[in-house]
Amino acid sequence: MTAMTILRHPLPRHRLLRRLLPAALCIGVLASCSSLNSMMGGSSEQDALKALKWTYAADGVQIALMADPHLNQSTDQPHTLALTVVQMADPNAFTAATANSAKLTTLLLADSPPPGMLALNRVFVSPGEQRTITLARVEKAQYVGLAAGYYHLDPARSARLYRIGVEVNSSGIIVTTRQAAPEPLKIDLRLGASGIQESPGAGAPPVTLTKPKAGPVPPPAPAPAPAPAPAPAPAPAPAQQP
Repeated sequence: MTAMTILRHPLPRHRLLRRLLPAALCIGVLASCSSLNSMMGGSSEQDALKALKWTYAADGVQIALMADPHLNQSTDQPHTLALTVVQMADPNAFTAATANSAKLTTLLLADSPPPGMLALNRVFVSPGEQRTITLARVEKAQYVGLAAGYYHLDPARSARLYRIGVEVNSSGIIVTTRQAAPEPLKIDLRLGASGIQESPGAGAPPVTLTKPKAGPVPPPAPAPAPAPAPAPAPAPAPAQQP
């Protein structure tokens, strides 16, 4: 049969509709599955995230640290380092507390959580030490900040901010119910001779209603340099006397 024959004898309309109807029904079913699931008492991932509770967990923060043998080196000698761990709901609290060396020093010396923070723990790390620190995740905590007391007190090398991830579990076959819960935050921390290694820096983007993924928070983009002021116009030369 040639192409011309096919063009001259198209499928009857009823046969064409019969072929297209199953595909249209499938599309309609898929589009209505979410609504039908909700009507029957189920829930979507968005529903689970809206109902998410940032609850307490006894082992919610786990820090596997490895310290360089030359940790916190000064005058050719390694030294023990103080590591401050804070938890908060708003990442801006940590960003403000580590904005410069003076504020970082205040955080490192704090005996209780500063304003905007929910918990503060301090541990001491020796040169060459390897161990895992397990801390309780306090209620409402969504971020964990680390501040290391290096001699140089440079926030870019001493402070890191991490976001706690969320896991969404589903149950049911005909009606699917989903529940969201915070995941344990696991941090691999490498403390080098003069700074934290293998961990992107502090700062956090605005949080949208999506499933949070555990891990380090990227640093904010640097502010653009101000434009130079225009040079003043030269003064006119004095007129010469005739």
